[in-house]
Amino acid sequence: MLAFVVGATLFAVVCKRKWLKTLGVSTAMACISFIPSCALIATMLDTQRFGLFEYRSFDDINDFRVQRFLPAAARNITAYKRPSGHQAKYIISEEELRAFVDGLWRNCGDRSAISRKELDHDPSSIPNEQAFLFGGLNWPVLDDAIRLRSPVAGNGAGSRYFYSRSTQTAYHDAGYW
Repeated sequence: MLAFVVGATLFAVVCKRKWLKTLGVSTAMACISFIPSCALIATMLDTQRFGLFEYRSFDDINDFRVQRFLPAAARNITAYKRPSGHQAKYIISEEELRAFVDGLWRNCGDRSAISRKELDHDPSSIPNEQAFLFGGLNWPVLDDAIRLRSPVAGNGAGSRYFYSRSTQTAYHDAGYW
């Protein structure tokens, strides 16, 4: 916008036009078009940053927000990224998933706003919770799922993991603000 204003004003000077009027009009045009141009740029960038993505392995992901909630052993990953969080589906062994979640608690558990014991919920709510979190993605409910939770930040950020022993499939929902 600044380049447009300076360019238009210099062009007016070179063409021996009223440069002050050109400066005023070009500044007004720049101010009026600033917000729509920002919205257009954000829309174009968002199509590359958010939505449904597929990765073969953890190493293929170049988004630190997804990587910090995803076990490095995950493979055949589908991630739905949104501005305030993401959901992911992947294949992993139960031991690898438990080791990852235990590592989160070792590294950040002392700063969790909610204790690990308080995060244990009634297992009968797991199917409904999965349907609520992942139903919009058409991911089937994992009938034999167990649930694991990460530490929870003071602002509510954290993740929930659902794991099916029979299919070795994990889903997780992560939120960050």
